[in-house]
Amino acid sequence: MFSDLQIIEASISNDIADNELILSLGVQNVIRAMIVAEDRRFFSHCGVDFRGVTRAVLKYLSGGRLEGASTIEQQFVRTARRRYEITFARKFTECVLAVIVSSRHSKAHIAYSYLEVAYFGWRANGVQQAARRLGIDLLHASEAEAATLAAMLKVPMPRFPSQRYVTRHAQRVEYILTNWNEVGTRNGFTF
Repeated sequence: MFSDLQIIEASISNDIADNELILSLGVQNVIRAMIVAEDRRFFSHCGVDFRGVTRAVLKYLSGGRLEGASTIEQQFVRTARRRYEITFARKFTECVLAVIVSSRHSKAHIAYSYLEVAYFGWRANGVQQAARRLGIDLLHASEAEAATLAAMLKVPMPRFPSQRYVTRHAQRVEYILTNWNEVGTRNGFTF
């Protein structure tokens, strides 16, 4: 687990240029869209959303399908470690590392760092590649452009987008924009 923590720490964005980028309105819009789409309680948990975990476990035990309860911190840890197997051991380690990362770094840096390593689709690893592929100026991304990027986290863009992809992506963008004001604040990182 110690070597995994070193890998994760190396992936955290602490560069001065990245700090300025995080403060830009466009990047804050993308972070906000990601929070709406992926982890609405981002500002109220310590890296693990115990309410979400409880909901997912109860649904699964009552015969429902397995559903996600991962926070942005957990998704960042999983992506930085490149560990995707579906096991209890991986999930437990991911939770522990997410709490450690959350205690050591600001929510803004964690969110941006996840955007930098996340998969957005074919030839779009990281938010900067995704923005370039779509012709979006990341520093000045509008709410709609931010939602377009954040939707790609759940609906990654294929090499040749089909009508099914276009429909699913548009539905995800609409969901994000409809729920745009459903995020909170923490430590001065305000939307």
